[in-house]
Amino acid sequence: MNLAYFLRNNFEKIIPISLGKYLSVIPFSLRPGLGKSYRKSKKGISNFDSFDNKLKKDFIFQKMVLIVKHAYDNIPFYKKFYDKNNFTPHRDLNIFEDISNIPIIRKNDIINVPLKERSVYSNNVMKANTGGSSGKPLSFYLPSHKMGIEWSHLHYIWKRQCQYSPKDLKVLMVGRGNVENHVCYDFIRNVLRFDIFSNYDDISKIYLSKFSKYKIKYLRGYPSSIYELALHCEKNIVFRNEISKDLKGVFLISEFPNNQMRLFIEKIFNVKTFSFYGHSEGCIIAYEKDVKERFHPLHSYGFCETETIDNTRFLIGTNYYNYNSPLIRYNTEDIVDNVYLDNNLVSSFRIVQGRIGEFILDKKNKKVPLTGLIY
Repeated sequence: MNLAYFLRNNFEKIIPISLGKYLSVIPFSLRPGLGKSYRKSKKGISNFDSFDNKLKKDFIFQKMVLIVKHAYDNIPFYKKFYDKNNFTPHRDLNIFEDISNIPIIRKNDIINVPLKERSVYSNNVMKANTGGSSGKPLSFYLPSHKMGIEWSHLHYIWKRQCQYSPKDLKVLMVGRGNVENHVCYDFIRNVLRFDIFSNYDDISKIYLSKFSKYKIKYLRGYPSSIYELALHCEKNIVFRNEISKDLKGVFLISEFPNNQMRLFIEKIFNVKTFSFYGHSEGCIIAYEKDVKERFHPLHSYGFCETETIDNTRFLIGTNYYNYNSPLIRYNTEDIVDNVYLDNNLVSSFRIVQGRIGEFILDKKNKKVPLTGLIY
């Protein structure tokens, strides 16, 4: 297993926050296991920003050529799928405009295909899964360098949204059931990971002690989970004030950000919420700038397109860097409109329909987000 994954999955158990908060100031570019990919990706973001339209298209085209030819030559599923659709990358992929001729893949095309037939296994990969907008779990391998690439882009986004620094402590509220004692510290991300499955009436004192002791500047998590926390804080003024005193913002992830939930969170904590579009498949990252619910993709991360199928416009993405389980022109099944193009590249879009924050109730009537159960 890659060192970065080992650190992520184990250091939260063996390094207390009293020590971890000092280790967390080590720049991501120097951290073992992810520093190299972080540095390379950060440079790639900067370069892409400086490119003119031609160079941007050249960058995207070269990335697409490499991943498409690799998939065709090494992965049985892609060889069969492309041959069936009369597409041969070595023959048919010569200029940027040819990208539109690459057959689009739907989740239904791959969900019943054994992982080994649509992947190349290697050391330093981990197996992951996603439910996506459809709620149908899909498994795939993630390469070890994903973490550095992803974090370089997230830091780029958050810096522009609210002057975020990796040194700022966050609370993370996502789907994971093995949080010991309801709170654990992850120094890789510099977050306190909160248990989202327990009843707040039972554990609010534990959470309150963390907000009292540490300067927590951001909340990050599923909108449904943070909304549940806000509902609890509406009734518990002491808890609400303690959370809000150092809070600078709330980062919403994974679920489609329901506007009513979002406005309520902002009202309770008196900060802005920031949403970005992303998914475990790693095909697209897009973020809000000045307008809520209008997302701007970063083509340095993955290629973002849209395609109209049966009068519905879908978001299509390609993962540049996952040569283990490639997803090429993958239909995310997220529906978009108000799509703006800049020199035929998607510059922004609005999500019409995506994964929403649905709940189930446990025995104590605690609302548990379905997104968390998928993961």
